[in-house]
Amino acid sequence: MRRIILTMAAMIVFLGGSYSQQSREKGSPTPCSYSELYRKDGWMVPGLKGAKIKVKRMAVEDSPGMSMMVLEPTEPEPTITVFRCSRDHVGRMEIDEIPIGIITLWAFDFGGRTFAYRLSYGIDTIENGQRMPTGSAANVMFYDLDGSGRFVLRKSAGGPSDSVAPAPIPEWVTKE
Repeated sequence: MRRIILTMAAMIVFLGGSYSQQSREKGSPTPCSYSELYRKDGWMVPGLKGAKIKVKRMAVEDSPGMSMMVLEPTEPEPTITVFRCSRDHVGRMEIDEIPIGIITLWAFDFGGRTFAYRLSYGIDTIENGQRMPTGSAANVMFYDLDGSGRFVLRKSAGGPSDSVAPAPIPEWVTKE
């Protein structure tokens, strides 16, 4: 009897492991993923409108010719549009406007021509009409790719231990 139970247990473990990660069926949607968000009219950079200079323009280490400033946002209750792959529906992208608390806002330029902003923000929640931090944070970059003044490209900027400086640098910025 014990041998039968052990054999059945082994079969369940084997079969469960074999079929739990089956490949997708042909024609089924691929899992959603992205590394950049492009918006031809440009992204609104949270906290930028009415922002004041907090730390004056300074050179960026290891990036000759590049300067940066830290800005002080004046927006009292900023939000940001977030995009995420649905956990419940394969292939579905979910778009939401969430409340944030701005941690730091940097502006990057070459010769006074601003080409990127980096935003570090904490994700907030609203409970009983009160805005409260969740303890989560994110970093995002906004790029002007052609010198038009529209920040059309948005990319994740990694974590706090990553370099603050933007990469790559759009070609128009380094040309005289």
